[in-house]
Amino acid sequence: MKKIPFSLFKYLTLFGALIFTVSALLSFVPEGEGLLVSQIILGLLFLSFSIADFSSRIIQSTQAVQKYNYLPISLISWQAIRTGAGIMAATLLLMAGNKMSYLGSLLVLVLFTDVLIFALSIGFKVFYIRIFANYIRISLERETVIYASQLKEVEYRYHTFFLKLKNNKVMTIDEGRMKLVDRENFKEKFVLWMLCNRISLTTEARQALSEYLEGMDNEEGRVKSKS
Repeated sequence: MKKIPFSLFKYLTLFGALIFTVSALLSFVPEGEGLLVSQIILGLLFLSFSIADFSSRIIQSTQAVQKYNYLPISLISWQAIRTGAGIMAATLLLMAGNKMSYLGSLLVLVLFTDVLIFALSIGFKVFYIRIFANYIRISLERETVIYASQLKEVEYRYHTFFLKLKNNKVMTIDEGRMKLVDRENFKEKFVLWMLCNRISLTTEARQALSEYLEGMDNEEGRVKSKS
């Protein structure tokens, strides 16, 4: 039986805290300290489930399969925009000076948890890419699994792989957002993965990756001659 992820409990707690706060403000009960205490309790539950969800991701990141630490600009930008917008909204709510400030305090707690988990995720390296036999797993805020059978073709330019899926979506992997020591190894393993799974490469990609493709073709030829 599949386990229920902690992330589900986390968002359910947040949703419950929001509904409870709004309902209390509209009905004017509970008042003052009662509402604040209730928010603190729900907020601590949200923080606990967030940490539990983060801990489960740490366990997954320590699996034996080699991982390539990956921190794309898009992830950093989205976090910065989300945090900035949240700070502005929380400031306005807290400055309102009426019961809307309770929503502001709830938002502050959510922002604190969000920034804390993001910082810990970078520190503990839970943002990464793993290559398996017939699929790759990209673990960022959410895990994305891309099977070789889903790919139509792959482009490569400006040190970035553009994975064109059969549903017309495009996923990108920017090798420049990996550690320098990992880039060459990742590129070599990923090119080998594409060859083994017979994934189509554009002409531009074949030209840019020619040294890797030729090396693997030569290796394959030596293996066949020995057999």
